[in-house]
Parts: sequence; C-alpha cells; structure tokens
Amino acid sequence: FVVLTFDASGRLLWGKELPGVKGRITSVTVGADGTLVAAGDFIGLLVWGDASLGSSGAFVLTAGADGSVGWVRQPLCGPVTELGASVAVEDAGGVAVTCGSVLTRYAASGAWLGEQTLEAQPCASGVCSLTTAGVATVPGRGLAVTGWQRDGAGDTWNQDAFLRLVVP
Repeated sequence: FVVLTFDASGRLLWGKELPGVKGRITSVTVGADGTLVAAGDFIGLLVWGDASLGSSGAFVLTAGADGSVGWVRQPLCGPVTELGASVAVEDAGGVAVTCGSVLTRYAASGAWLGEQTLEAQPCASGVCSLTTAGVATVPGRGLAVTGWQRDGAGDTWNQDAFLRLVVP
C-alpha cells in the first residue's frame, strides 16, 4: 500500500510505497509538530525505514511533515479486531493506539510506555466482549475511547456503544 500526504489545496506533498505488503490504514492523525501518525493492519512483511514487522496484525507508524520515515510498531490487540486500530496523539506528543480491547501507549520517540486491557462492563448473560472503534485526546484529561460492547454470544446477543474517559 501507499502513504500519501496532501496540502489543504489537494496538492501532493509526499508519498511512500510499502511494497510487498497488503494493508489498510484505519486511522490517521497529525501531531502538533506536524508528525503524521497512521494505524491499520497488514498481511506480509511491512518495512518502514530500517524497521520491519512480519507477518500480519495491527501497526502504527510515524512520518515527519516532510515525509521523513519515523518509527513503526505492532501494538497488542484484543480478540475482536475487525474495526482496525485507531490512533491519537496525546498532549505531550506520545501516541495512543486502540486495537480490539487493548490501549497501547508509545512515547513520541516510539518507546513503549505500556498497555492496558479495557474490560467489558458486567452484562446480563455473563458473556461480555468489548472492542474499540476510536480514540481521541481530551486535552488535560486523558483519552476518550469509543467502541461497542456485546452481551451474549453466537446468534443471540445485544450490542451497545460506549464512550469512556481513560486516564493512562
């Protein structure tokens, strides 16, 4: 796949091809310093600069405003991942990624800061699952995480949306 950036008038600023890998970008954001942060999933060998991720799963990568290659990481995901990874840049410039039921945080440098599993709330059937759909920074407060929680399994279940404030 290809990562492209455009200016406000639609003019191509830069592009980078990631040959030999099938993938999709499911979330993108830009930091205060212009750093592009993209998240998604892939199958194959994902090479970004001098780093690579092999064979499949979620990814998060960064690039400078000028197209310079930053870092790439493979965050942990929970059991339900069809919505893909979502990404936000935190107040201090760090990166937060949600995938399935897991929130993973990285420093602006790409250093791993930690991860936490977002637990499903108790439900009537006792068979509860949760997956995230999006994440955004709430300045000075933490992260807003949205998604859905299922109550039940198989062909008989209910699904509700959620919005949580997560303070890492």
